[in-house]
Amino acid sequence: LTARESGRIRAAMWILAGLCAGLLVLLAVSVNRSRKNMKKVMIMDSVTRLYNRDGFAEAFSRLKNQRQFPLFWMAYILVDCGRETVLFDENTQKLQFAAVAAVLRGYMGKEGFAARVDGFSFLLCFSPAPQEKAEDVMSALLAELEERLNRDQGTPGSRTYAGICRSDSTQGNLDKAVRETRIAAWCAREQGKSCLVSSKEMTKAATMDYNTAQEILTAVDMAAFYVYILPMVDLPDRRVVGGQALVRWRHPSRGLLFPGDFLPYLEKMDKIKDMDRSVFEQICEWSKQRRDRGYQPVPISCNL
Repeated sequence: LTARESGRIRAAMWILAGLCAGLLVLLAVSVNRSRKNMKKVMIMDSVTRLYNRDGFAEAFSRLKNQRQFPLFWMAYILVDCGRETVLFDENTQKLQFAAVAAVLRGYMGKEGFAARVDGFSFLLCFSPAPQEKAEDVMSALLAELEERLNRDQGTPGSRTYAGICRSDSTQGNLDKAVRETRIAAWCAREQGKSCLVSSKEMTKAATMDYNTAQEILTAVDMAAFYVYILPMVDLPDRRVVGGQALVRWRHPSRGLLFPGDFLPYLEKMDKIKDMDRSVFEQICEWSKQRRDRGYQPVPISCNL
């Protein structure tokens, strides 16, 4: 090769190396952005665009790690959208979630943040102005929330409840703060009040009922409620002509429990709709299995 040709080859190789380096940089930037976007998706609630529980914990950790841990209030908010809500109307639920999220964003402030924990339960971290009381701020928030749900979202009878505590009362322990504010919100609903400030005495007194309620919530999530069919038989023909669905709870330590042991809690926690859905699904599955075995379908009655 001549000197000129060798120079051209070296120049081309340098250009090619530069292009490869540029592509590697672009690839690294793209991967980094993808990781950030993936992380953002993992810590955000897809319906409300608020944090989920993991995202709330991360934001709480950043706040706690500041040089001067600021004084703020934690709130656990329960939303009961009333008995008039269409049973399984997903569009209505999305509108309700959007209304709740909009109100919470208005009360977060610059350093505050909020999360949807599960169902219609929300967490809020907020700092009232120096001249404001946290109880007054929360009462105003709940009043606005109920007005939005009752007037704009077409869900009359909606009620909201909250339990609140100061950050210094739990030494910055998030799990403890969530538990105490959740119990306070549960007590507020039990007592017919909109908001209660958490206290050691309240937590101690309500722990037994609260633990039972949490057991029932876990049972709902794990589908531990079972439907038994009480048959109606035509005695002359000895044929099953119908049936009634009876729901029971298979408790891991207390055995088979009857509705009186768990329905009142489900009503108070607005989880009775989940129970209804489970009963419907189990009745449909039972009817399908009966049909697959060659039997004629029969009407099954159930309580709502």
